Amino acid sequence: MTDFLVGYHVRNRTQEQVRAAVRFARFSPAWVSPRHGPWVSVFPEIAETMDMEILNHVGVILSLTLKTFVWSALLNDSRSLLYTVFEKGEIKAEYDSFPELYGSKSKSYRRLTDGKPGLMINLCPAAVPLETMEQVLFRKPLSEAVNEVAFEEKVDVEEELMSLMPEEYVHERIMEKRGYATEKLRLADLAKLLGVSYALHTFSELSDQLKKKSDDLKGQDFVLVNR
Repeated sequence: MTDFLVGYHVRNRTQEQVRAAVRFARFSPAWVSPRHGPWVSVFPEIAETMDMEILNHVGVILSLTLKTFVWSALLNDSRSLLYTVFEKGEIKAEYDSFPELYGSKSKSYRRLTDGKPGLMINLCPAAVPLETMEQVLFRKPLSEAVNEVAFEEKVDVEEELMSLMPEEYVHERIMEKRGYATEKLRLADLAKLLGVSYALHTFSELSDQLKKKSDDLKGQDFVLVNR
């Protein structure tokens, strides 16, 4: 099953405040979740374009309008997990679980998108050791996993591994070495640490399930903000 998930998770604001911000910014239609712990989740239809410029614009405006942290998570076909942390209109952290998937192998890019685990533990509702957050974000270092796969496949360097073998096969082998079979599992673990209850949803899926009154969401007071 293909998994494309994208959502925004607003910290320490009420559902009513988030609804007002969504309406003010004209990001409707959008589903807004009930508050659970410190988080209210937002799923705008416009985010399903998967256009990074649009995705960042939504996060910047929501965090600026609500003057708080917004954590935005994007799951791309369960093959890579991207997230961005916004605070009061500024990007404070970015994360890319598998930069090689998009051709970026530079050390500077990896440093830029390491997710800032020190910041992330401060967003958790309960105390989380830094090592625990790093374990979810990085598990085995990517370079170590690549070297193990290259050794087992009897190729000399990473470039040969990526060029001589099918991309999907290489990705699955590296994922296996790093400890997650899919990025959806990593997202689920990360959301659990943060206390975000609705990270594994998206606008279209919510629209379908809520219309059918799915047992998974029955009794949950999601609100649709319309134009």
